Amino acid sequence: MAREAAAAGEVTAAGISRNPFTVAKYRAWWFASVAAGMGVGIQAVTVPLFIRDRVAEDQRAAAIAAALICQTLPGAALALLGGVVADRVERRRVLVRTYQIVAAAVSLVYVALAGRWRCARCGRCSCLRPSSGRQGRSRTRRGRR
Repeated sequence: MAREAAAAGEVTAAGISRNPFTVAKYRAWWFASVAAGMGVGIQAVTVPLFIRDRVAEDQRAAAIAAALICQTLPGAALALLGGVVADRVERRRVLVRTYQIVAAAVSLVYVALAGRWRCARCGRCSCLRPSSGRQGRSRTRRGRR
């Protein structure tokens, strides 16, 4: 009976809770990890769908394959290096720096691609086809460019 109560998160005879969610920093880290995992899962589904809708049918398979390779290759290539770093550096610092680097890299790629590609279908929205002509020009209030 005492083991079941301790496993359920109640205080043990020594006065220590075995429930990790009683620690505020752990709860924050856990919820952040869940949010990051959900983001990765959503990205794994939406990127191929985004490419499918914006690339010509004859290039669709190659474009989706290239996107999936670009998503998985860095993790596979850096796994050994990550293990070495994790053995030598404090875990919290590794987690924080990893999330910062991933966020910065993804943001830079999206910003770099946002203005350079146009839709193969309509030619207006961002996509995986090189654009022709100038972009980013907008009309002023008086109607001039």
